Amino acid sequence: MKSTFACEVCGGKQSMTLGTRRYAAADVARADAYQRVRLRVLFEKWCPGTADIVFAAVMCSTCGFVSHLPRAEPGDLAAKYRTLLEWGSDYGTGETDDVARARSKELYAAVGTAFEADSSLRVLDYGGGDGRLMHAFRAGGHRTFLVDYQERPVAGTEKLSDTLETLPAAARFDLVVASHVVEHVAEPTAVLRRLAHHLADGGRLFVEVPMECWGRPPFHDEPVTHINFFVPGSLRRCFEEAGLEVASCRLTRSLHPTGVFMLVVRAIGHRARWPVTPTANGVADVGAFLRPTLRQRIRCRAILTGGLVGLLSHTIRTRVAPSIERDSNAS
Repeated sequence: MKSTFACEVCGGKQSMTLGTRRYAAADVARADAYQRVRLRVLFEKWCPGTADIVFAAVMCSTCGFVSHLPRAEPGDLAAKYRTLLEWGSDYGTGETDDVARARSKELYAAVGTAFEADSSLRVLDYGGGDGRLMHAFRAGGHRTFLVDYQERPVAGTEKLSDTLETLPAAARFDLVVASHVVEHVAEPTAVLRRLAHHLADGGRLFVEVPMECWGRPPFHDEPVTHINFFVPGSLRRCFEEAGLEVASCRLTRSLHPTGVFMLVVRAIGHRARWPVTPTANGVADVGAFLRPTLRQRIRCRAILTGGLVGLLSHTIRTRVAPSIERDSNAS
C-alpha cells in the first residue's frame, strides 16, 4: 500500500487531510458478514500482522479528488478480488430481479441520447458483475458484452475478459458503461484512458459513482470496498485528464441495489478531437458538501426525492400526515 500522497486523477502532490479513522483487527469479530470478509482482506492480505491501522481521508489540493492514505495499489486490489472469489463473497445487497430490471431501465434512459432508434450498437459493461444492468440494452436490440471476474454472466451478454488488460486491443464499442466501478479502482484516470481507447468513432463513455463526500469525511465500516470519492468537479477532471470531452457531468440520484435512491455523480463523454487542457476541479464542491448549508441540504433532498414536487410529497407523507394523525388520535 502507498503511504505517500500522489493524486491518481491529476498527478498533484499537495493534499489536505479531511479526517482520520482507525480500524482494528478486533473489529472483525463484531462486524456483519459483508464487512467481516473485507476487514479480513485488510488485515490478512493488505496489512498482514497489523493489529490496527489509521486511514486518513485526503483531498488533492489541485483537483479535489478524495482518497484514503495509505492507499491500495493495483496489486492489493487484484489480491482483494482473488480472495473474495476464493471465499465466495458477494456484494451482500440481496438485489431482487425487479430492482435489477428497474436499475437497467434507469441506466438505459440515462444514456438514451447516445442511441439511434434504428441502430444496434455494441455496448460494453465494464465491471458489471454478471451483466444484469444490460437487460434493457438487450431488450432494445443492442449487443452487450462484459469485462469482469464474474464467471457466469446473464444470458445474452458475452463475457470478453476478466480485466481491461486482457481485453483485446482491437475491441471497439459504441457505448462503454462503468456504473459504480471507478470508485473501486487504483488508477481511475488510467482506467478511463483505457476505456476511451476501446470507444468506436462517435462512441460514448458513461460513468456513475456514488457521491459520498457529504457532511463528514468519506469513511465506511471497512476501507476496502471504496477507495475513490468523487464530486462533480473531480470526476469531470478525471475525464479531461483521460483525454475525454465531457458532454455532461452532474449530481443526480440513482437506484441502489437495495431499492433506495442514493446521490451519485454521473458523467458522459467521448474521445476529444483535439488535445484537452484539464482545468476542472472539485475543491469547492468538496468543501460545500462536507459542510452543507440549509440550501444545499434542501437541494440534495430534492434530488433524492425526484425534484421539488417529490420533496413536498415526501415531506407531507413523512412529517405532516403523521403529525395530523397524532393530533387526531389525541383529540
